[in-house]
Amino acid sequence: MSNNEKEPVQKQVCILGDNRWRMYLLFENDVLVEEKFVNIDNNKEIPCEEIGQRTYSMMLPTNCENDEKIKIIENSTGLISKELLKVTPINKTAECICVKIFNQTRNIGEIHKLVNGVDIETKYFKVADGKEEYCEQPNDEGGFFALVPFNLEGPLPIYDSEGKLFRKVPDAIVASLDEQTEITFQHDDEANKKCILEKISSLSDEDKKRLKLSLENKEDTITTLEGKRLSRTHYSEIERAVDALISSQKELVNDEFYKSVNSFDEFGISRFVVDRFYHLPQLLSEPTLTRQPGTTTYIISSKTHDSKGNSICLEHRFQATSPEEATKLAKLIIKRLQGIQHKIWLGAWCLANELKKYTYTCSLTELMRLCHPERNAYFQTKEKIEFYEHLKSLESTKIVFTRKRKKTSRSKKEIEDFIEIRALEISMGTRKPGKKYPDSLAITVLNTTSLQNEKMAFVGAGYKHRTLELHADDALFAQEIQTRKNQMQHKKLLRFDREYLIKLAGLVKTDKTKKAEANKLLLEKLQRLNSKGIILDVPKRISERITLMVR
Repeated sequence: MSNNEKEPVQKQVCILGDNRWRMYLLFENDVLVEEKFVNIDNNKEIPCEEIGQRTYSMMLPTNCENDEKIKIIENSTGLISKELLKVTPINKTAECICVKIFNQTRNIGEIHKLVNGVDIETKYFKVADGKEEYCEQPNDEGGFFALVPFNLEGPLPIYDSEGKLFRKVPDAIVASLDEQTEITFQHDDEANKKCILEKISSLSDEDKKRLKLSLENKEDTITTLEGKRLSRTHYSEIERAVDALISSQKELVNDEFYKSVNSFDEFGISRFVVDRFYHLPQLLSEPTLTRQPGTTTYIISSKTHDSKGNSICLEHRFQATSPEEATKLAKLIIKRLQGIQHKIWLGAWCLANELKKYTYTCSLTELMRLCHPERNAYFQTKEKIEFYEHLKSLESTKIVFTRKRKKTSRSKKEIEDFIEIRALEISMGTRKPGKKYPDSLAITVLNTTSLQNEKMAFVGAGYKHRTLELHADDALFAQEIQTRKNQMQHKKLLRFDREYLIKLAGLVKTDKTKKAEANKLLLEKLQRLNSKGIILDVPKRISERITLMVR
């Protein structure tokens, strides 16, 4: 550098004070070069001598004016009391800064326009009904504050008048999910801070939308004057949500899964799973109810065998206060597994196909709309609670698949291997305090770890999307017929015994007393499947042997 060239000067301003006085500290290249003190009288600043004794001062980092966000520190304690957001970027040719301040305790915000470090205009706002609104100037005093850059490299050190370290304030972390949404949280560990920011940045746009969805219903989420959505949350909460999304990325559905699925109008379910759930109508036809000794836990169970002699057992555990109550609940659980809960299970798999993930995060209403495509209106609170109860009931439903094998190739002794196939699993969720249902939740439809050695686990069986348009009473019937088509290597012309279809349709009791009525109801079910394009033709009458053209 030649002697004629001047080193550029970096100017920074720190302001301390309240509504009675202020102190301006001017820094040039991190060196304090000037102090100004003013009294405030009738909203006007009047220059004066130094007022009071300063107990603490702060170390300002470099490039103060380049940070778009800043935070406010309580001077007496060194704790973060408010958060600031610059309304407009700094115009470096004119030393004018607009600073937005909000005091959450007082529910009063301020917008300061600073020119050359002097506050020339102040506006006030409050938060009402989750939105920021302009308001009149409050009469009460404000606390001491200082303008300090946001997103520092590490915690902010606070020093006393003797230059000794007083405390370190954890850095507030800001992560942007999109142009209109930000989240803020704190952590005093620099490594953890960088790690969580890297994790959030690695999320796909779709996962960022889901993270946004899980946060937007929080009580402290507000719409700012600039139209942005701002959410403040705890580090542990955001870490759990992000880790759940990242772990679900590791379980992306492989393209091989869709080889037997026409993605244009079908969604897939694991062949290993549906080949066992195919026995559900029979398992639900004559279940037993038992009580765990010494507990209030009851188990609905039943057992059958597949063509190879392997055991397939249904188990559903629930709580009841008495045998009478347990009997009533068991009948209700069985009816729901045959109807609405089975349809919800199909909907959970359909959404897994859309997201190409066996484990995914979704809003409760997103899954509800998929299971009720005919609904255009909003779902009521009662409906959301009931839907969530169905999900939790499905989580308690499992098929236990057991097969025997020799302990060793030369041994005559046999041992049993068993695999538990849960209808679905709920790993986490987000809800408002006091609510009986979650706004969002993470669902697993296939436990990939336990099934990784089953070759048919990651082969898809196709089901028409329009299956979800059927009434819940028809969903199981439609799914079973399509499962049979998959088992028959996609042969479209299938022949069924009347007795078998009567059992699938849940008409066994009716058939025992009124055979003609059972035939009529079975024919109506087939017509409804035909209207949704699941079967291509409907027989004119029900005979002992029925041929169906499955699409």
